[in-house]
Amino acid sequence: MFSKYDVYTTVQSMYCYPDTDVLINKLDIRDKAELKQAEEEFTAVKQMALLQEPIKGRFTKTHLFRIHRFLFEDVYPLAGHIRKEQISKGDTMFYPPDLIDRELERVFKNIHSKKLLAEQDEEKQIQNLSQTIYDIA
Repeated sequence: MFSKYDVYTTVQSMYCYPDTDVLINKLDIRDKAELKQAEEEFTAVKQMALLQEPIKGRFTKTHLFRIHRFLFEDVYPLAGHIRKEQISKGDTMFYPPDLIDRELERVFKNIHSKKLLAEQDEEKQIQNLSQTIYDIA
């Protein structure tokens, strides 16, 4: 759907190595396929660690940023921070950076006001949270 020639990606990204569409990374990998493989491996290990010892918090925007930082900190310097420009990855266009903060506030307000995290039935909780995310997408 999107390529480096589509809207938002025609200008060199501040997050990519010069003259490439490869995200700047702590591993200094310049090949997209190699970076994808490294990201998958690093984040798989981090996901397992989160399952064993979740990051404590009240599931707020700050808590989400801490989780994002934990998952991606070994690969990307921007982990846990809001981007300053629109980027995409493959066919996935990420949420516009100027709307992230406002939309996260709205989502978390919805989650907490409806007490979606208090649901004891895990399957129903997942459905409710998924619906909340779907509604904003």
